[in-house]
Amino acid sequence: MEELSKQMLCNTAPGLKLDLETSDLPVVIQGWDKGETLLDVNLQYENGQGEEISVDDIFTTRHDEPKNTLAINISYIRAIRIIKAEILLHVPHETTANINLENAPVSIEDLAGKQEISSENGPLTLNKITGDIAINAENGPVFLKEIKGGINIQTENSPIEIRSTQGETEIKSENSPVKIVAAEGKLKVEAENGIIRILAAKLLKASLQCDNGMMYYDFASIEHGEFAFHNRNGKIHLIVPESLPVDLEAYNRNGSIRINLDAEYKRDTSEGSRKISMSRGSGKVKIKAENENGSIIIAGSSSTQQNRYDFSTISDLLEGVMESIPLDYQEKVRKGIEKAKKKIRNINFSTKIEAGIDKTMDSIEKTMKAELSEEKTAEIMDKISHSLKNSLQGVHKIITRDTEEDNESANRENSRLKILQMLQDGKISVVEAEKLLKATGITNE
Repeated sequence: MEELSKQMLCNTAPGLKLDLETSDLPVVIQGWDKGETLLDVNLQYENGQGEEISVDDIFTTRHDEPKNTLAINISYIRAIRIIKAEILLHVPHETTANINLENAPVSIEDLAGKQEISSENGPLTLNKITGDIAINAENGPVFLKEIKGGINIQTENSPIEIRSTQGETEIKSENSPVKIVAAEGKLKVEAENGIIRILAAKLLKASLQCDNGMMYYDFASIEHGEFAFHNRNGKIHLIVPESLPVDLEAYNRNGSIRINLDAEYKRDTSEGSRKISMSRGSGKVKIKAENENGSIIIAGSSSTQQNRYDFSTISDLLEGVMESIPLDYQEKVRKGIEKAKKKIRNINFSTKIEAGIDKTMDSIEKTMKAELSEEKTAEIMDKISHSLKNSLQGVHKIITRDTEEDNESANRENSRLKILQMLQDGKISVVEAEKLLKATGITNE
């Protein structure tokens, strides 16, 4: 095994314009307080040809000091086999970069300036960047953290994870999952064949469109905002905190709408479609969800925090029971119905379903007996019991199905991330990663 080590120092200045091209060799770019630029290279390799190799055979640089520009080209020599490569590039914090990479991981950290990156078959990591970012990636994961500025990403077969950002973010993704955590500002996502997961979002405006994938959005506590969700062939799952002042509309063409919020809402099933609308508080958080061939779930908390099922349809059936009660008694009985509706909406499946239903039925019957004759009470309770039995048929199957779907999606995503992390860490090659993804059957998610 042979080694190559060299340091190259360039007399640059803040405001540097960097052009970097690399193939098959990893590069770490870090901003520092100095105005100069330092390229630190350490390679370990096997030379099957026996010919002498120098750093200049792998690296070419062009530095224009008056214009404050630096171009670096890194080329892999096929005659040698790289065992270990450490390429560290220190640049001024204020650096604008234009980067093209192929078959190589690149990490960029602590820079202020616009970053334009084209990546193929290589992991890409950006951390602590102030300034706009434009990324075009294929067949390699993209990870961004602590970004202040606009983000524009276009990917194919490239999983995206973004954490702690401030600014406007626009993403177009194909065959890849998208995960965004603790983002602030505005967001637009157009995804095809991939899962979208937005967690702890403090966004004030978001537009999510998905085709053939699940969509999950977890709202943080905000006072106003505009949000639009559209899915064609997958689930829309919205987590809406109880304190959120929402004005919400949900429309589903060929799927169900399940809602578990402690608020009054209107349900419309005319013309073969399903619609729900509700308003709470100031209603300054505008939410519109549309789906074509998948369910819409709107819940007050994550399923990991509560294991509840939506009984809004049964709640509506109880409201329909009022039509069977004489007008003179309706107002007296309504209070008991409202209490029953609230209990039904919040049945917790950590206990048995039957226990929750029995308790609710007892509450309804007790209220009615206080106002109606036993004969009329028995007649109405028989209608309620019949409606509940019909509605509860298959509830266990639905819960099991949803749980299995969510667990399966989570397991596939975790497997994918582990494989991609191994690729980024250099533990496996791109070819090996592709084989692993195919073996797990998650290449087209």
